[in-house]
Amino acid sequence: MKTLLQLLILIVAMSANAQFLPVELSEKIENSQYILEGEIINQYSYKTKSSIYTDYTFRVFSILKGTQNTHEDIIIKAIGGTVGDQKLLVCPSDSYQVGQNYILFLNKITGQQNYKASYLGQSVISLNKRLSEVEVTNYKNNLGLLKSISKNATNHRHSHNPHFQHKTNSSSSISITNISPTSLNAGVGETVTITGSGFGTTGPTSSIKVWTPFANNPSSIISHSAGYNYVSWSDTQIVFKVPSRAGTGQIRVGSSSNFATSSQTLTINTNIRDNANFVNSAIFPVHLPALQNQGIEFVLNSNFTNADAILRTKEALEQWQCETEIDFSLNETTTTSNTNNDSDGLSVLYFDSSMSSSVLGVTLTTLQACSSTGRWYVKDVDLAMNGNTNFNFTLNPTTSSQIDFYSVMLHELGHVRNLGHVLNGSQVMFPSIGSGVDKRTLDTNDILGGNLVQSDSNTNQVCSKPLMVNDPCPTNSISDFDFDTVSIFPNPTIDNISFNSTIDLSNFNYTIFDITGKSIKKGTLKNNNTINLKNISQGVYFIKLSDQENKHKMFKIIKK
Repeated sequence: MKTLLQLLILIVAMSANAQFLPVELSEKIENSQYILEGEIINQYSYKTKSSIYTDYTFRVFSILKGTQNTHEDIIIKAIGGTVGDQKLLVCPSDSYQVGQNYILFLNKITGQQNYKASYLGQSVISLNKRLSEVEVTNYKNNLGLLKSISKNATNHRHSHNPHFQHKTNSSSSISITNISPTSLNAGVGETVTITGSGFGTTGPTSSIKVWTPFANNPSSIISHSAGYNYVSWSDTQIVFKVPSRAGTGQIRVGSSSNFATSSQTLTINTNIRDNANFVNSAIFPVHLPALQNQGIEFVLNSNFTNADAILRTKEALEQWQCETEIDFSLNETTTTSNTNNDSDGLSVLYFDSSMSSSVLGVTLTTLQACSSTGRWYVKDVDLAMNGNTNFNFTLNPTTSSQIDFYSVMLHELGHVRNLGHVLNGSQVMFPSIGSGVDKRTLDTNDILGGNLVQSDSNTNQVCSKPLMVNDPCPTNSISDFDFDTVSIFPNPTIDNISFNSTIDLSNFNYTIFDITGKSIKKGTLKNNNTINLKNISQGVYFIKLSDQENKHKMFKIIKK
């Protein structure tokens, strides 16, 4: 008999991220017992012996598929939520907001009167307003018409669909003329200034707030109602602190039915998971302390025995370590029967055969609030891979009938690294991956995010928890990194930076990135292996050094 946790792993989670297999709308329609339109009116979280769960109350307005009393309130079960000073983040997830209208794809939980998402992370379509009777009739008679809403929501562009409209309403007095900057990092306190008119003298309010695409689900948008997300607000300008839930796309200002949308797109380079402090007065990045030894040491569950899976896991751990200096390690001398127990002090890797076929991996992160500051820090993290997925466990090209294990593991370890999703399909931290796709190299912005987390983890102690210790790339690298002995000096520097190596670096390419991930200088190393930094401003930068086969290493430098 399945445990409650195994059952609810299938269900939509409260908040967070992860990786799933994209599911076509036709498959959702066919395999969902219920397709319902309505509004989330309440949520309630509770704690069991080893985990946290949330019940969402959904008021049903109309039934597009299935049999259900039209005006009955139903409960959607979820693993994840907040109880007192503890919080459980689950990856992957959809996002439900109280007061928001949705079309949901649902199934009933066996033996219960409660419901679950048909496809975790892919069972939500956000609506601006309640469907009309005519629209309900049309959709019931032809569910394929839902594609118009779903497609427009996914595109996040100028849509003529009244339920996911990205142009200014003709009756709206709100307008957006500019957003600046158009590229930044989410979750670390960086702001975007929205210029226009008709914003009102105070905000946010129930009738006007900022909306963005949802980083965890490209087919959803989310509103940002908390005052701590805003630095300032006037009738002509809003300074908005971009949280980790925001994804790349156009920005909307207004209500669900009366709004304006920016013509420009805000690009999220990297995403650090954040949360409002315990008293909801400010928002900070979630702190990642050393959990075991000087970093995070994973222990294998007794069902994680596939030799190739273990080797790929070690390689993925090493790539994150080499690029971001986190002390990731794998204990291969002992095993455990534990899975996700938030109080066992273990970071467990395991296979879970109870997952939905569309979910490839799940990261479960337990947070604790510091009593002195209210800031959240990671208390425990566990990682599960789908035991039924047809994974490619080798480094050979993945076939069209397989999912690449290494790519999914690299992504899930990004969540362990405390990174959220980004809506850039070339990055490892994109929410989904298809069959036959290999994504085995961290993108520059994935690495940037990892380095931002590491900088916080080894300098800012939270609640007296141990700091992370920088752990450089091992010299006996599994991945046979050709220039893992390369080092830089002096660092910090005033004018120049030089590379020291046992191999010839002539004709190696370099790219210098600023803290936002913007490329500011490129070139090729000459015989002296030195880069001139005289024209670069003071600050923190990252240098990517690449050979002719595009193998690379990232260095963090400080320019004085």
